[in-house]
Amino acid sequence: MKIKTKVLCGIFSLSALTCAAQTATPDDSLRIDSIIHNLPEVMVSGERPMVKVKGSALVYDIKRITEKKPVDNAYDALKELPGVVEMNGQLTLGGQGATVILDGQVTNLTQEQLTQVLKSVPKDRLADVEIMYNAPAKYNVRGACININFLHETAQEQRLTGEVFGVYDQSHDAAFQERASLVYAGKKMSIDFMYSHDHGNSYKTTETDSHHSLNDGNVYDISTYQRSRTRGHNHQMRLSMGYNFAENHNLNVTYYGSYAPGHTKQETTGSINSKYGIDSDPWTHDIAADYKMPFGTNIGAEYTFYKAPQTQTQSSILTDGSLDYVSDSRQKLNIWKVYVKQEHTLKNGWGLNYGATYSTSSDNSYQNYLSTVNRPQDLPDNISASKRENIVNIYAGFNKNFNNKLIIDASLAAEYYNNPSWNEWNWLPTVNATWIPSQGHILQFGFSSYSTYPEYWAVQNFTSYNNGGYGVIVGNPELKPMREYSAQLTYVLKNKYVFRGWFTHTDDLFMQTLYQQPDVLRETFKVMNFDFQQQAGLMAAVPLKLGKWYSANLTALCVWLRQKDSDFYDIPFDRNIVYGMFTLRNDFHISSQPEITLSVNGMVRTKALQADYDLPASGNVDAALQIKFLKNKRATLKLYCADIFETAQINPYINFKGQRLDIDMSSYRHFGVSFSYAFGNYKEKEHKKVDTSRFLK
Repeated sequence: MKIKTKVLCGIFSLSALTCAAQTATPDDSLRIDSIIHNLPEVMVSGERPMVKVKGSALVYDIKRITEKKPVDNAYDALKELPGVVEMNGQLTLGGQGATVILDGQVTNLTQEQLTQVLKSVPKDRLADVEIMYNAPAKYNVRGACININFLHETAQEQRLTGEVFGVYDQSHDAAFQERASLVYAGKKMSIDFMYSHDHGNSYKTTETDSHHSLNDGNVYDISTYQRSRTRGHNHQMRLSMGYNFAENHNLNVTYYGSYAPGHTKQETTGSINSKYGIDSDPWTHDIAADYKMPFGTNIGAEYTFYKAPQTQTQSSILTDGSLDYVSDSRQKLNIWKVYVKQEHTLKNGWGLNYGATYSTSSDNSYQNYLSTVNRPQDLPDNISASKRENIVNIYAGFNKNFNNKLIIDASLAAEYYNNPSWNEWNWLPTVNATWIPSQGHILQFGFSSYSTYPEYWAVQNFTSYNNGGYGVIVGNPELKPMREYSAQLTYVLKNKYVFRGWFTHTDDLFMQTLYQQPDVLRETFKVMNFDFQQQAGLMAAVPLKLGKWYSANLTALCVWLRQKDSDFYDIPFDRNIVYGMFTLRNDFHISSQPEITLSVNGMVRTKALQADYDLPASGNVDAALQIKFLKNKRATLKLYCADIFETAQINPYINFKGQRLDIDMSSYRHFGVSFSYAFGNYKEKEHKKVDTSRFLK
């Protein structure tokens, strides 16, 4: 084992740098104005380019970027790309939300399910990753996009390969995951099967102090302390079958299923005394077929069934009364989608693409309340609701390559949206222009407009409670889709340093807000439309390298944010702030035989805002040690500790126009160990997923 003593010095110095940064600045949204003028020569000498241009996409050599990093799955591999940062458990690109697609196809999973799927895919299955800050209409994706291209080898002889994986994670309580994958490869057919099981317990606390003023002049100080314990299981299974008729002529059929029973028990003490329990049993079934033909035609269909029954029990003594009930609710969704796409490659660098997608969904949900005491109670009405939603998207676009110096990609989509409350058409243009003046310089401009739709449950007229009944969560049947306009300019220097500036304007932005009612001691949580939101930002992503023993990625972001709502109850707001975020990912390559890598990562965010909330600064420091051993490095052992200083949790507060609230949520460090073993030259294949981002969580 060749262990270099200078690694130890680097560990202490860079860890100190990261911790110092954490003390200096933190936030809850993104960016920093840190344009690097003098790039150290050590970063550029003798290196192959990390990125190349393919139309409107920046294509990254993900294998080379992650080959010596302590990364063992596709999700963590994506976080090594310039500008990709994990925010609140979701991947963002250049400071904005991004959609992850697989092999050019949109998936149909929730963010949580998609994250679990990507964490189950070994990084060695990635061929390359396409980054699109402004995805063309043919991808049927809104805004920024990360397209993962997977390896799809054929086998001259039949081959069966696989991988087994397990992880133990300890924070306040313990959690576990077991996973097994099998891949069959033949000359024409491939079959891919994966099963994973997550299980364990979780624990968290929430301390709330509310200074609640009523119209009658009375002021109430309501302080509560809530302890929540959750136990559950999450079973996921995927079966994918593909058949290659010939080159560029194939059929793929995929089934995905999940079952995640869980039980949560909460106890609230203080000004409110409450016992609360919830049992849930959500099911997801999804089947999709995709057929590609050699002359550029792609057709497909998908069906998703989602069912989420819940039972809630609550017994509370509040400041102004009591609340005792049992509530049964269920969300049941049936979603169908069909699409057809066509691409033509023409002469002289011209290309043409067009297509259409139709999706329809039916939401059959109900909520029933039953009093558990023999006294009058003002409980919500029992409601049963059935709604249908239709979305039609028709697009056409072209692309032109002018001698590999200027690449133009433009498209226009017409989108029709229909539900019981709204019936409208929108025109959604997308334009990308990429200029390559000389080797090592890429300049890309993009403009787009798109619509985003609210979750299904948010537009139902349902009511539920939290914080012992002091908090009331209500639906909003009048919720409108939001429309975003975005423009960005990206500059890539020496094929690896990325600098970006952008501006977005979003009409009818929707998000959940909190409001202390002036006539009753209740807090209302409701998803509402604002007048608009505006953001302007700068980003710099810089890779660092010192010899063969140290590599790092620095991402710095700065954003100006403005949110306005002129009819937010009786306290309209027009707020703005400038905030920043820094991330530094450090990798120390300690040994090559066996391969040992130490990772120390840090992130800091400055103060931000969201509607009437203020979001204090936050940050975290993580560390991991990975060892690869046995023949061909088939075995991987990883030890890790996340949120070492327990500072990642954001504790929001409200102090705005008479509204006063402080929330303090627990934050526990996670430490654990994972082990994986690949057999039969295992190389996993990838799968399509189900969009449940708008389902009830």
